[in-house]
Amino acid sequence: MPSLSSLHSSILLAMVIAVLATVPPSLVSSKADPKTQDLIDSICRQMPQYQFCNQTFNNNLKSPSSDVFALTRITLEQSLLNATSTLSFIQNLTSSETDKAVLDKLQVCENGYSIVKNMFEEASKEFEQQDYDGVIKSERATVRPQTSCITIFNTPPPSTNPLLQRNDDMQLLITMALATCSLIGRL
Repeated sequence: MPSLSSLHSSILLAMVIAVLATVPPSLVSSKADPKTQDLIDSICRQMPQYQFCNQTFNNNLKSPSSDVFALTRITLEQSLLNATSTLSFIQNLTSSETDKAVLDKLQVCENGYSIVKNMFEEASKEFEQQDYDGVIKSERATVRPQTSCITIFNTPPPSTNPLLQRNDDMQLLITMALATCSLIGRL
């Protein structure tokens, strides 16, 4: 039979967990000032993974007080970084893969991520030139080639997608990039 003190400890622990679970994630891990965090929240609440979005912004803020332009720059930088890293990862996988079917699928991914990388390079240049319509157009052009790396692994013959998490992250970054730059167009 559990002792009274261990029962009290268990109840106290459960209460602490319950309180922490009700605290919004943005209050736990925010580096942003309240106004910036409100902007981040308004963007991230539209995303399928709020925490990934919030963490991406807060981990890359140049200043606690940031506007939509600074947040857009973060999405462009992180998208380009992710696309470049994933492209390199694919090339490393390709060099060691022997299964022809998997190699063919990795080639589709390499082609797709090459386009994604190029389009985010273009979007970054357009952003610097304040061509925000061009940025959105370039960002939209990344959706289909990136999605091809997801769908190709669903085609026969079946094989495990070694890029599953990287694809998920890239999709989220593309969605975040589109959402932030779209806000600029509303200013």
